[in-house]
Amino acid sequence: MAEVVKVEIAGLRSTATGLDDGARSLDAIRTALDAAAKSYAGCWGNDEYGERFADGDSGYTKRRPALEDTFTAMVAQMQKYSVGLSDSANTLERAEENNTDSFR
Repeated sequence: MAEVVKVEIAGLRSTATGLDDGARSLDAIRTALDAAAKSYAGCWGNDEYGERFADGDSGYTKRRPALEDTFTAMVAQMQKYSVGLSDSANTLERAEENNTDSFR
């Protein structure tokens, strides 16, 4: 077990900002993918191959909602981690300030 625990508050905040930026980027990618996918909806045609692609057991229309949900969940989780790290940085900073004040 470690005898010293050291937390760099600036590092927590920097990581939180990076996660938040990453979440925004992923959300922008999701939005662009959604727009592109909608613009090509149905382009696979009505023949046997198109129907199998779209409506088969592992087809596009069955898989797309799960992919969208996964993407949305990733963005939300990154935002949640970002908030948690920011809150932790604030809590640790306040504790350090309070401890410092108590020694004065």
